[in-house]
Amino acid sequence: MHDFAYRKKLLEPALIRKLSQRSNMDATVHLISHIALIAIGATMVSLAEFSWWLLPAWIVYGIFLMFLFSPLHECIHRTAFRNRTANDLVATVIGFLIMLPANYFRNFHFAHHRYTNDPKRDPELLTPKPATFPRYLWAMCGLGAYWWAQLRTIVQHSLGSVSEDFIAESSHRTIILEARLHLVLYLAIFGASVLFETTIFLFYWIIPAILGTVGLRLFLHAEHAGCELSDNMLRNTRTTLTNPAIKLLSWNMPYHCEHHVFPAVPFHQLPALHQHLKDHLAVVSNGYYRFHREFVDSI
Repeated sequence: MHDFAYRKKLLEPALIRKLSQRSNMDATVHLISHIALIAIGATMVSLAEFSWWLLPAWIVYGIFLMFLFSPLHECIHRTAFRNRTANDLVATVIGFLIMLPANYFRNFHFAHHRYTNDPKRDPELLTPKPATFPRYLWAMCGLGAYWWAQLRTIVQHSLGSVSEDFIAESSHRTIILEARLHLVLYLAIFGASVLFETTIFLFYWIIPAILGTVGLRLFLHAEHAGCELSDNMLRNTRTTLTNPAIKLLSWNMPYHCEHHVFPAVPFHQLPALHQHLKDHLAVVSNGYYRFHREFVDSI
């Protein structure tokens, strides 16, 4: 899609530059806060042991774990920290934890930004949005749309096949090596679990991650589903007004239209950016429950 022609008319260049200042302090504090939530969730799982509290503990912990997608997203934009190496390191570690290799995701996501809601070129639309309630439930569970898709992609890339149009040929070697490293480490962890007869990775990684994916899928689905298929960023992306807890966990990504209009603005400045753009936003939902209720009613 073409660049949004009058984006520069929305804000003064000096204000854009001010809002685009990155902050190591904000990124570090937010990342530590997120890790603390994950530690709390892991403690809940440990205390629950094999009681009836284990499933809800897994769900809460899994949501905290899978929402590491938020700092991954921020770091592949390289807007979290001022230092490029810090952004890349954090993105690499998180990408491994949630089976979304950082270099691959950067290529995928930048194509999404460039061609947002273009049915032919936006990679997020390679998998159609659910058009029936059963397909909606299947998409939100994430087993096929996320886990199987990511595993299949990693295996394909590790075998030396990079067929995605949004990945430049010059990046193929990096993508292949990245996928092979991920696959080797996953197999090594699986092998160690079998060899030492431990369920620690199953209990504190695999099961909660699968359960927590539902929360992430519900969150991500609101960003563009039902929005206009055009190059107008104020109409092809949704901002969702929500509570501070979700904004904390998602690194302010409910301000998603604002992020698409000015992707160089870091997460900690998105609330301020929202105040400048709120009168221009065309697609705003008042909470995630209301969005999903209206989406389900429309299919």
